Amino acid sequence: MRLATVLTSALMLGLACTQAISAQAPTAHVSPWAPVELNNIPPVAPLDNGLWLKGDLHVHSAHSKESSNNPVSRIIGYSKSIGMDFVAAAGQTTTFTVGNTPPPGGRALTIGFWKNWASCASSSGKQKPMLDQALAKATQATTNPPGGLVYSAQNAGGGLPNFAAAYYGVLKGSTATPNVAPDCKAAVNLLNKSTATSAKKMSSDPVFNMTAQLVAAELNYYAGAGMNAPTLSNITKAVVLINGKYQFNGDTYKDASNQMKLSAADTTLANCLATQLDNYNNDRPNITAC
Repeated sequence: MRLATVLTSALMLGLACTQAISAQAPTAHVSPWAPVELNNIPPVAPLDNGLWLKGDLHVHSAHSKESSNNPVSRIIGYSKSIGMDFVAAAGQTTTFTVGNTPPPGGRALTIGFWKNWASCASSSGKQKPMLDQALAKATQATTNPPGGLVYSAQNAGGGLPNFAAAYYGVLKGSTATPNVAPDCKAAVNLLNKSTATSAKKMSSDPVFNMTAQLVAAELNYYAGAGMNAPTLSNITKAVVLINGKYQFNGDTYKDASNQMKLSAADTTLANCLATQLDNYNNDRPNITAC
């Protein structure tokens, strides 16, 4: 009796499965390569209308192993001779070396670098405090006074690093804490062409515009970047003949009548110094003394 019940149940289950499978009839196979009718295809442009260009989208030159050693100039010349409008060269490899040696003994760096690589910078890139470390070297390299990076002094003295009193503008570092300079914020403000204490933007003023490049150039000097005679001369002129003459203290300066204004000749000199110091900070060639 029990065996008959089991067999009957199995038969009914098999019948139910067969009915379920047969109810799901297989769908017809559709080839992915079968042609499909496309609608609304735009008409082919006529040959006498529009701009037609003839060219080669894959050409190898002597820069590639797959070429017949033809230089690019020959390929271009031949392409022009047969009426080509363009060619696309592929697989070209050119090897070159970048002289990117950092200080000491290497290239100068821009005002953008120095104001961002500082302990007090507003950037969030976690850059090293390179500005602070350069100011620490300035404090270590100078007598006291000035005890730091001089950007405004009355007399040239022996030039960098000490110049000579009176001192109107000095940015101090710390040999005890070289990664945190006391005057970090003032230095960054001056690099931003702003007043040292209140960060008021003064980029249209020739003194502030020049001083930004001056501070960067001196930071490069203390970091150990290469220095040339015209740049040393321009630094001295900026420190003494402009900033020292007008007693620039990072926030204000004054002429003989106590006005914050340069003479026409000194404006020309300040602009020249800003340009040439900018050329030095950007490693441009052919720097001249103003």
